[in-house]
Amino acid sequence: MYYSYEAERCGGSDVAFSEAVLQDLHNADLADTLGNLVNRALMMCHKFSGGKIGDVPTECPFDLWDTVNKMEKHMAVYKLDFAVQAAVSAAHDCNKYLQESAPWAMKDPSQETQRSTVVRTALEGCYVLAHLLMPVVPTACSEILEKLGATQTTLCELSPKFDNLKVGQSVAAKCILFQKIDKEGEGGVKTEKKKPAKPAKGGKGGKGGGKGAKPAKGGGGAAGPATVTDIANDAVIGAVDIRVGMMSNARKHPDSDKLFVEDIDVGDGTRQVCSGLYQHLKPEEMAGLCCVVCNLKKAKMGGVESNGMVLCASDGSSFELLRPPAGAKVGERVTFEGIEMCAAGSPNAMAKKKIVPQITGSGDLKTNADKAASWRGATMLTSAGPVTVASLASAGIS
Repeated sequence: MYYSYEAERCGGSDVAFSEAVLQDLHNADLADTLGNLVNRALMMCHKFSGGKIGDVPTECPFDLWDTVNKMEKHMAVYKLDFAVQAAVSAAHDCNKYLQESAPWAMKDPSQETQRSTVVRTALEGCYVLAHLLMPVVPTACSEILEKLGATQTTLCELSPKFDNLKVGQSVAAKCILFQKIDKEGEGGVKTEKKKPAKPAKGGKGGKGGGKGAKPAKGGGGAAGPATVTDIANDAVIGAVDIRVGMMSNARKHPDSDKLFVEDIDVGDGTRQVCSGLYQHLKPEEMAGLCCVVCNLKKAKMGGVESNGMVLCASDGSSFELLRPPAGAKVGERVTFEGIEMCAAGSPNAMAKKKIVPQITGSGDLKTNADKAASWRGATMLTSAGPVTVASLASAGIS
């Protein structure tokens, strides 16, 4: 319950509780990602290393300090949901490391040391993740430490070389941290199955987008290829409907000292958006052309409705809005150089799959050396040129 609250909340906003979302988060992030990793690592240690931490070199399944820095930057601006996602992304990376290394396939005697290295590295990753996620799943993380025969330390004392565990320490044979929730079984929330939509009439057999066919909703221009939701695919950035907006009337939230409330023209109308930048920028620094994520679910922030998210670059101490160049058309959807833009995702799909937190938490959406916004090196573009910030290079964007 607490993990679901923190993983879904946005600073200053009211949390709309959903049992279905809680189930999805529990099964995907906790049971399938963290719980599966811990249990597999422990079982492999008993199978390949005699149930003890091996005296072997270690590798880095993810960048510890990069993850910690991302979490700190998000927490500094009260984006606790993004901070949690950064830690979960590290857990995904650790699972990926274990899966790609495939120690179970290392059957040659000459591979014994490397196999033990992979097993120990996975256990070391579990130890670090227990520290990163301790604030949101304290009981489970304490159990991870117990199963590893280890004690908690401070983040500053964690070794980025993943050699924190004591060589020779015995570990538990297995650990089932989380039982998956069966949506159709006991304790689950059943969802009504929708009937497939009838094809639009358009010609023989009713195929194609003939007369009367309507384009999919999503805004921001014509729909491209099918929506991409795999974070490993560069084209996933197209799932985010980022449009050029014109901001006006940025004012203090009536009940929060941290939030702005802004009016933003995004081409098909004016939206009210709340941004957690009141302590970092002045109202006059907010006005003008900006970039707005337009396919998020509406949310209440301190009791005020917010319909979108203004994109901002930050190095942790300074904050600058992303600025389209003069001449960019209000309402146009931005593109990314060299990436074929897919159709924007629906607000419900974006929320369920947590596309935006995954993208901003990845560290790949940032300004480049030329202070232009970019995604994995691909520059963010408008019809009038690249989107830039005033002075921050290599700064994260969220």
